[in-house]
Amino acid sequence: MASAGMATIGGAGPAGAGGPAATAGASSLGGSGGASGANGGGGSAGALPVDGAAYYVSPTGSDTNPGTFSAPFLTISKARDVVRTVNSQMAEDIHVFLRAGTYRLTSAVVFGPLDSGTNGHRISYESYPGETATLNGAVKVTDWSPATGGLYKAPLARSTKLRNLYVNDQRAAMSSKVVGEGWVRDLFGESGAGELGLGER
Repeated sequence: MASAGMATIGGAGPAGAGGPAATAGASSLGGSGGASGANGGGGSAGALPVDGAAYYVSPTGSDTNPGTFSAPFLTISKARDVVRTVNSQMAEDIHVFLRAGTYRLTSAVVFGPLDSGTNGHRISYESYPGETATLNGAVKVTDWSPATGGLYKAPLARSTKLRNLYVNDQRAAMSSKVVGEGWVRDLFGESGAGELGLGER
């Protein structure tokens, strides 16, 4: 699990294109200290002071919300799309705050040059101060059944390469053999649900 204070898309040059926000397992954006200054355009009463404009995302939000502190977006993609509508002539930094909780990603969140800051200002995506947001692109593997030699198998409905397997939040060792079409077997002692990290090497 990787941790970071924030991910910043700087104004000095274009952002890296095409990179996923999270790959195998889960990534955490660790909480950081509070910022100083006035509340930004995306904020509302109750939010900590922010030096610049602010938008908010929460696992309990909705993408029909305006992205304020009290009515946050649900997805990072929605916040990115809204920021794209206001970042062409920036007069201040833009902060996208992720409230505490787990964000389940079914596909990569892609950033490109159009997501860069302008006029020397920056766009940052970070956990809300004092909270931790977890980006999880894992898929739960179910329907485990005994194979042979003390091994277990489960069907994998996926077209991308298998990277990691976790059982009860612990990384498990996998065999290199396939048990029948679309089945992979694993080297742990008893059956159970695991989490399969999305993403290719």
